[in-house]
Amino acid sequence: MWVKKYAPKSLSEYVNQKDAVAKFVRWYNTWKEHRKPCLLHGPPGVGKTSLVYAFAHERGLEVIELNASDFRDAASIKRVLSSAVTQKSLFARGKIFLIDEVDGIAGREDKGGVAELVKLVPEARNPIVFTANDAWDPKLKPIRDISEMIELKKLSVKDVEKKLFEILRKEGIYAEFAAVKQIAARNEGDLRGAINDLETVARGKKRVTLKD
Repeated sequence: MWVKKYAPKSLSEYVNQKDAVAKFVRWYNTWKEHRKPCLLHGPPGVGKTSLVYAFAHERGLEVIELNASDFRDAASIKRVLSSAVTQKSLFARGKIFLIDEVDGIAGREDKGGVAELVKLVPEARNPIVFTANDAWDPKLKPIRDISEMIELKKLSVKDVEKKLFEILRKEGIYAEFAAVKQIAARNEGDLRGAINDLETVARGKKRVTLKD
């Protein structure tokens, strides 16, 4: 899929979010001093997960990714995460733990999951990054209280258009400007959604029109 194929491999390839990137780099570089997790938050498709992977690729770090919505209770979180975040690395390569969509654990079904995540943080031997679409969910307050919060803003239509044209150029596909503009505008700052829509319309073609 194009969202994977054209995911940024370095921060220089990452689309906008300059303030968030600078804060994230500063958080990581000083982690051993404060040992706080990072909570990346913002609407879908703005690059929360991509930021972690781009940074890790640039620094030669291993990303251990887990989706929080798969672990809704304290017992499953303790069973799966506890040994992972506390064990020492067998290799020199550093790690980042990415616990994605942590707001998924804060629904009505949550049975101590958030509290268990918070308990794990002081034992972690590597940096932990949480992501959330809605960091202000009241049930996430315990995570907010211990985390460095970094907000990612909605991308502009221009930023999304630029990335879509870059992908089209690499795929050798011509597209009418109006077609690309419409895809970018409809997705309202969601770059992932825009790339998926573009792929749906453009795959197998050499030319994409507004009619398409």
